[in-house]
Amino acid sequence: MEKFPNIPPYEILEELGGGSTGIVFKARDKESGRLVAIKTITPKSWKDWPIQCARFAREAEAMAACNHPNIVQVYAIGEFSGQPYIVREYVEGATLQHHMEERALSGREAAKVVELITRPLECVHRLGLIHRNLSPENVLITADGTVKLIGFGKAKAQVEPNFEDSSTDIQALGTMLFVLMTRKYWFPEGLSLLPEELARICMKSSNAEPENQYHSAMELAEDLRRYLQENK
Repeated sequence: MEKFPNIPPYEILEELGGGSTGIVFKARDKESGRLVAIKTITPKSWKDWPIQCARFAREAEAMAACNHPNIVQVYAIGEFSGQPYIVREYVEGATLQHHMEERALSGREAAKVVELITRPLECVHRLGLIHRNLSPENVLITADGTVKLIGFGKAKAQVEPNFEDSSTDIQALGTMLFVLMTRKYWFPEGLSLLPEELARICMKSSNAEPENQYHSAMELAEDLRRYLQENK
């Protein structure tokens, strides 16, 4: 039988998955009966343990600071027997990456998902944070289609909220829009595969000239909403 970590007062039920920074378990709070997800660190090496712990703490603090319905809620941050952990909202669903691997999304589907992601991202930016790790793997989709943003392990605070920092996330959303429709990494020639308006949005998201870029997640959202309105 697989050995799960012992983290009172939680009963670990199963492993949900893992990534570069940790393993996520489905668990039950024995006191309240509530289902939760618990993330623990995956040690790459004990030499790097302090760095991993610092990144893990940064992820927990960033998620806890963001009170938004489209960001997975953090219930508790703790440590037991030397093992740091994050107790967070349990989401019944699959990652956007999983959905994309089954089939490429249509232009309308991709635009709708990315527009939904701009909402929690705008909240993150208003708090003076940058996500820095936006990808289909870090977006959960619930059974009813609700978007939940995760993956704050690389998040950092802006010294002063400014466009240059937040543009990193906006560029990542443009790349995500492209990838969801093509299932290929970004390449300029691939824009011909997209609907004309979505190709323009992708290009503007990644434009190297500040005057030709989106200056906020909400600016990008407005163009996506316009596209959705015109292509019902």
